[in-house]
Amino acid sequence: MSVAHSKLLYASPVWALALVRAARNRVALSQAQRGAAIRVARCYRTVSDMAALVLARIPPAHLLADERRRIKERKREPTTVAVIRWQEREVTLREWQIIWDHTTKAAWTRRMIPDIRRWVHQSNHEAMTFHMAQALTGHGCFQNYLWKRRRADDPHCMHCDEPEDTVEHTLFNCPFWAEDRREMEQCVGRPLQPNDVPDIILGPEQELLPDDASRRRRIEAMAEGLRSAFGRMVEAILGRKEDAERVRRFFNGD
Repeated sequence: MSVAHSKLLYASPVWALALVRAARNRVALSQAQRGAAIRVARCYRTVSDMAALVLARIPPAHLLADERRRIKERKREPTTVAVIRWQEREVTLREWQIIWDHTTKAAWTRRMIPDIRRWVHQSNHEAMTFHMAQALTGHGCFQNYLWKRRRADDPHCMHCDEPEDTVEHTLFNCPFWAEDRREMEQCVGRPLQPNDVPDIILGPEQELLPDDASRRRRIEAMAEGLRSAFGRMVEAILGRKEDAERVRRFFNGD
């Protein structure tokens, strides 16, 4: 992304203010970022620019352009450049959150990742896997998704009698995958729900962690255990689901 941004944001401190006033310019810049963000986040190509940028942890280009403008305007301040950059990135994240809260796109991803700042500042920045990207976008090996794109005959679940096989049904409700959910449900002490996911994948809020180092480490270790268990669940369910879909296509001659 660094090369793409170097070209996209060339001389941005000069043109940033003029650009952000026009909605069509902001949209054009985000669309230009979309392809690279999809590759970084390992998403399906049908994922929106908004969702892809969040999963890739890349702010929209017009916000980055304005951030560079603000940094340049503050270059004569006695504050160090590193502090200025950090302060202005926090401004960018707040502005990005407002956009994220009000977009009509990426409904499932917004439900899974409601807090952009926590997502971006998350201590564990493991590479996004192909299956986790499906779990966080709803674009993937789900019959309802495939049916809408004419890749399946109907939206019904192939493993139970549910009329719509969505990401929510697959990960949280389908009885066929009950065994794959068992470890995760033992960790949380009850059946897993979609509303559990934000705290699992975002981890504890750093500002709320105790000052005591040992207690802090214990909480962070527990959070990492939950995140790892969720990752294993996603990989197990969607890996087996993709295998079943390949078998179906083979016998259907797709």
